[in-house]
Amino acid sequence: MCGISGIVSNQRDIGAIIEKLMKELIHRGPDFQSKFLKNNLALAHTRLSIIDLNERANQPMSDISGEYTIVYNGEIYNFKELKKDMINQNILFKTNSDTEVILNGYKVYGVDFFNKFRGFYSFCIFDHKKNSLILSRDSLGKKPLYYAQINSEFIFSSEIKPLVNAIDNKLKLNFDDMSHYLWKGYYAHGSSIYSSIKSILPGEIVEFNISSKSLSRLKLNKFKLSIDNKFSSRNISHVKSSILESLDYRFTSDVPVSMLLSGGVDSSLLNLLAGQDLNRKFKTFYMGYDENKDIFKESSETIAKLINSDHSSLIMEEPSIDSAADNMVDIFGEPYADFSALPSYELYKSVSNHSKVAIAGDGADEMFGGYKDTKIFLMFNILNKLLPNVKINNGLDKVYQLLNSNNKLSSLFSYFISPSILPEKYLASITHSKGWNSLYRRKYMTDYGFKITRADTMEHEESEIFFNSGSNLMERYMNYYLIRLIYDFMVKVDRTSMANSLEVRSPYLDLKMMEKINGINILSMSNIFETKIELKKLLSAKGLRNISKIKKVGFTPPINKWMCSSSGISMLETMTNDKNSLVSELFNTNMLKELYMNKNNLNKNTSRLWNILVLYKWSLKNY
Repeated sequence: MCGISGIVSNQRDIGAIIEKLMKELIHRGPDFQSKFLKNNLALAHTRLSIIDLNERANQPMSDISGEYTIVYNGEIYNFKELKKDMINQNILFKTNSDTEVILNGYKVYGVDFFNKFRGFYSFCIFDHKKNSLILSRDSLGKKPLYYAQINSEFIFSSEIKPLVNAIDNKLKLNFDDMSHYLWKGYYAHGSSIYSSIKSILPGEIVEFNISSKSLSRLKLNKFKLSIDNKFSSRNISHVKSSILESLDYRFTSDVPVSMLLSGGVDSSLLNLLAGQDLNRKFKTFYMGYDENKDIFKESSETIAKLINSDHSSLIMEEPSIDSAADNMVDIFGEPYADFSALPSYELYKSVSNHSKVAIAGDGADEMFGGYKDTKIFLMFNILNKLLPNVKINNGLDKVYQLLNSNNKLSSLFSYFISPSILPEKYLASITHSKGWNSLYRRKYMTDYGFKITRADTMEHEESEIFFNSGSNLMERYMNYYLIRLIYDFMVKVDRTSMANSLEVRSPYLDLKMMEKINGINILSMSNIFETKIELKKLLSAKGLRNISKIKKVGFTPPINKWMCSSSGISMLETMTNDKNSLVSELFNTNMLKELYMNKNNLNKNTSRLWNILVLYKWSLKNY
């Protein structure tokens, strides 16, 4: 796991710029840093050494012929098999690294070789003969790769912040996509807070021609879940063997591997499989909060005893909201408001004191139907066939009003009537009701703010993306939620772990595994009463059905409590009293005060307030 960057320019001292980019990515790779310069191209790499610790595996790396040079961030777990195939074809290697496998594979097979990878990655290959750069990311976007093409310069980096500091222009804000951030707390679909900074899309392969300064897409490999009632239920032993194979690959490392153990279904199953079925030995880590009764802590300790792991239970103390928001801005380089990043950062900081690699249960909810929304959409699927089709004007706003009512019956009623009064393509929008949806943006933003962030266009665009995500409602739901996984959760995991020089691996997010068990009858995973049926069956087989009965809460901190603290209220007052800020341009700050005028209002609007508080803190440093 590493940091990569590069620049193509005839205008400036690329040696100085690449040195600066490299230094700003040292947290991603503290073990070794180096650069490559040729004519108007400079590449840099910061290394976190995990596979082939020898200096021969350092990057930038060139092949034996000197015709190809790579900077690479990630791990290819099946590199030994791929390497064996190439050795059988008399291809020579000088290292035991996965990096050289990518390099030689591209040299022999071209970009089609990337389809063979089992792992996560972002990289840039300099093809000396073609005088071009090949840039690519894995299909779930686990590893980041941002770029900017301004005037005749092309610059790329693993993170936004170094890229911003390397660009010799004042960057314009991307107001067009800001409503997506306000609504959901993150930027998506390759966009960022800056108009000029984009990201390579997950599964995308692009080529930058250094001579012509042109950027073109070579391929886009998108993963799609196939969901339909015509499929039979999956064989549970096949599911288990597929997970085991994926998990075993995640122990590919020349340094010790630890495991995260939250005490919930996903991580408990992985730890049991690793300890009992694979006979692995590892440290385990749990993080909770200072609560009176912590059932997940008890559950994690039970699992740790069963597998005889060296277990650590960590407690996150209540942070200062002011410093917490500042830390978010520093880590992500743009507004990012998923507050589960706060405990993630603290957990990874503790784990990094003991290990360079950790295995986590991320992705199980997306791949095995674990969210409560799965049950909601199954209900929608039934109601779609039973309720009369009575569409009404402004139906989405009506549903939002009911969802945000203090009356729980009104909220439940809104879900029940939604399939009747809303076109199907808008059903996904109501599951994001706690952010700045169109109703709240229209009510609390200034006329200028609402207009410059494109009014309610975002909801319409997202509804089309949802509708085009599949051929039936459940397939649309499952594939649409992969978007949040890619642009929210994968971003969170990467930035908060790499800020602490830690690599986090996710066995549930193995595309080769999902391809093996794809073709899913949704009822084999979830029904309106229970989610993640298959994973819970595997736990029950190990005598731990009780763990699957624990109510799912995710890795969500007590943000309501923290925001109600003196530091939280003080920060909100500072923001709403600042008449010269970006937030005051976009919002009616006097009306915003209503949202935290009492504890009940604040609890109801915590997500909205946190989203704009992070935007405010970001703007103080960058606007």
